[in-house]
Amino acid sequence: MLRSLPACPEPGPASRGDRAPKGRRLVTEIVPLRKNVRFQLLWVGSAVSELGSELTRLAMPLLVLALTGSPGLAGVVAGARTVALLVMQMPAGVWVDRWDRRRTLVAAQGFQAVGSALLTALIVTGQVRLWQFVTLAVLDGLCAAFIGPVQHAAVRGVVPSGQLHSAYAQEEARTHAAGLLGPPLGGLLYGLGRALPFVVDTITFLAATIFYVFAKVPRRPADEPPTPVREDGTDRRGMRREAAEAAAWLWRRRGLREVTAAVMV
Repeated sequence: MLRSLPACPEPGPASRGDRAPKGRRLVTEIVPLRKNVRFQLLWVGSAVSELGSELTRLAMPLLVLALTGSPGLAGVVAGARTVALLVMQMPAGVWVDRWDRRRTLVAAQGFQAVGSALLTALIVTGQVRLWQFVTLAVLDGLCAAFIGPVQHAAVRGVVPSGQLHSAYAQEEARTHAAGLLGPPLGGLLYGLGRALPFVVDTITFLAATIFYVFAKVPRRPADEPPTPVREDGTDRRGMRREAAEAAAWLWRRRGLREVTAAVMV
């Protein structure tokens, strides 16, 4: 005689021990870029800094031309910043990988603000000379050589990897917008007053420095391997070697090499 099997219990609510604790989420939500405060501070700081630089890109040669009457000297001043930027950009990228990126960004932007403030004071007082234009233009270019790569690295430190494409797209849009709006706006301000573009430039640099301070950029992204060091704390790979490797890598890529040459010209 077959015995009847006990009925299977109907599925009911999970026991207390099987339930996930309240407040604990199994999937971590990614904050949208528009709500990422550190990225927004970094983006706005870079926006005002680049706009300030573009304001004086046209105003500075115009002022030199007005003071000296020489288009050649105006071209020398305009080219001084570009030459300094191009010469220093590759070694600056190597140094940025070794230095504290937050301090580097704040310091470079702060030096730009000091240089712009000094030039503004010389223009307002009528004491500006050609060599001062060249010197401060070179200083600005050197600072820009560090700011560029450290900004790029800083984005990786404050934005999750899944949002990097969108973040870098916003970075490029900002740069192109500053390049489009800055020169004509600088010419307009120059028409209102010779020193006015430089005053605004100084204000934008100071504002950018403050934004960078509050952005709290990490020294390096969490997913980036540390720089190898010897037992005495020095780098195993020399900076000259890394700079040479970067130059060789660029030279082997014809398309990228041609684009870089076109930008330099």
